[in-house]
Amino acid sequence: MAEDSVIGRGLNVIRSGERSRGVVRYLKTPADVMNLMRAGDLPNTVVLARAGSVTFVGPVLPRKPAGIITIEGAPQSHLGILAREFGIPAVMSIDLAGGKVSRLGSDGVTNEEYIDYAASELDGRKVVLDCSDPEIGVVFAAD
Repeated sequence: MAEDSVIGRGLNVIRSGERSRGVVRYLKTPADVMNLMRAGDLPNTVVLARAGSVTFVGPVLPRKPAGIITIEGAPQSHLGILAREFGIPAVMSIDLAGGKVSRLGSDGVTNEEYIDYAASELDGRKVVLDCSDPEIGVVFAAD
């Protein structure tokens, strides 16, 4: 894929030689989780979560989404461990290309404005996850 189609990069959770494709769906609330599960199109969905906890993402894992992207979190988190167990490609702590909004606040913690920005940039987009590198996962625009 062309470098100019890179949306962002993050920490790779599970190395995979195959690229995953899907439409990003941001799971911000329990209602978002229920709506996604009712829609039933999880194999074509890349789940976007704020962090590496399984609070909202846990219920969808057995239904094998195409992939997972988190705005915060690490491969050693509970979600990272479960993504490996379920064999689901995941890119954590995505750093969006373009740098329009600072990722970190002055306190060194992920900026709330960045979380909102990342969700608005990714939700509803067709993406491709490349998890072939052992450390860095890349998210490309698929459209």
